[in-house]
Amino acid sequence: MPYDKQFRRDESHYSPLYFGCSIAALQHLAAEKGYTFIGTNANGINAFFVKNELASSILPLLKAQKNFPSMHRDSRDQNGTLSYVGGP
Repeated sequence: MPYDKQFRRDESHYSPLYFGCSIAALQHLAAEKGYTFIGTNANGINAFFVKNELASSILPLLKAQKNFPSMHRDSRDQNGTLSYVGGP
C-alpha cells in the first residue's frame, strides 16, 4: 500500500485489517538487506531477524525457525461488530 502520512488503520477500512505485509515479503526484503529470519513470537505479531553474519551462532540454539499465525482477532464487520477473523 502506498505511504500515507495521515494513515490510520481503523479509518482506512471498516475491518481495521488494512495494514502490514506477509512474513514472506519481510523475509524477501530482509534477505536482500543481509538479514536472516529467526521466527515470530507465539502471538504471531512480531517477526525477528538477525544480520547474516550473526545467524550461524544463533540458529543452532533454536529448536526451529517458525512463524506463528496471528492470534489477534480484532477484525470488525461493516457494522463495526467484532467478526473475529483470524489467520490460517
